[in-house]
Amino acid sequence: MEFKILAANNINDCREWKKILDKLPVERQDVFFHPEYVNAYEKEGRGDALCAFFIHNQMIWIYPFIKSKISIQLCPSITDCYYDIQSPYGYSGPLVNKEGENVDFLKLAWIEFAKWCYSSNIISNFCRFHPFLNNHEWAEDNMKITLNRETIAMDLIAYNDAVWQSSYYLNHR
Repeated sequence: MEFKILAANNINDCREWKKILDKLPVERQDVFFHPEYVNAYEKEGRGDALCAFFIHNQMIWIYPFIKSKISIQLCPSITDCYYDIQSPYGYSGPLVNKEGENVDFLKLAWIEFAKWCYSSNIISNFCRFHPFLNNHEWAEDNMKITLNRETIAMDLIAYNDAVWQSSYYLNHR
């Protein structure tokens, strides 16, 4: 078993992150999971662009996120820093290969991640899921999942003409 946190701004970590992504089925490889995408948020100053991964035998679990320092005053004598994490804007969340859909493996992955969160003073996690991958199915059991909005797909072949002729696109240009 291997659990590790990778930083998108570290060249070696970035390479390792991409190698892990390459091991996943092509239909699950989306730009939202790439280190360059997550690192754009770090460059904006939103926090540290990181990715947790857990590998056991042929099972792979990855979870890209942004770690941000938060202001919290629990007690004047407590000087520790606390953080929250969130997936970058867009369609992200946890990602696994076919073998990684194993329920017992997912529990182990989330347990390892929770241990890291605890030791890193992470006190909250906000996750946006990928609607086309249905990766909410790989969420931790105690995550509260709420539908925020519906996502639709559009055929872009007719887009160039429709954008000027259809009343639907009038408001979305």
